[in-house]
Amino acid sequence: MGQREIRGIIRAGGLPQLINPPRSKDSSVFTPWFVGFISIISSHIFLVLLFIFYYYLRFAELAKAQTMVFVSMILLEMFNVFNCRSQKYSIRKKGPLQNRWLVVAVAASLALCVMVIHIPFMNILFHTKALGLRDWFIAFFASSTIVLVVECVKWIRKRYV
Repeated sequence: MGQREIRGIIRAGGLPQLINPPRSKDSSVFTPWFVGFISIISSHIFLVLLFIFYYYLRFAELAKAQTMVFVSMILLEMFNVFNCRSQKYSIRKKGPLQNRWLVVAVAASLALCVMVIHIPFMNILFHTKALGLRDWFIAFFASSTIVLVVECVKWIRKRYV
């Protein structure tokens, strides 16, 4: 719901109804489910980055392995930001492109990432190496797995919790 809709509802004399009642002020924000959710996401991110670093350290130089971890971390967070729009509802239900400012922010972040990796003087400044198309594909594919993991967790929560 955008600002225009909310202003129109308020002018009409009504306020939007909450889907869920607010939590009591004595209850913690960090529920056991939320702590588990965050633990699963952070564990997945750690494992993906560890795998990429280990893989590139074996077959390439250290600077390239570090660059791949840097790019993969950024891509993981860019994918995850779309997941974080709702802890309950699927990314398909919320629509990943509905929040245009979020899409603009992600596009700007990715543009800055590409600049840091591929502009020669930025390579020196940030100690990065230029990546090939294959490297970008590996980082993109490995990072996109966060969507699948979070969607599975949301599905399990919806079914069993």
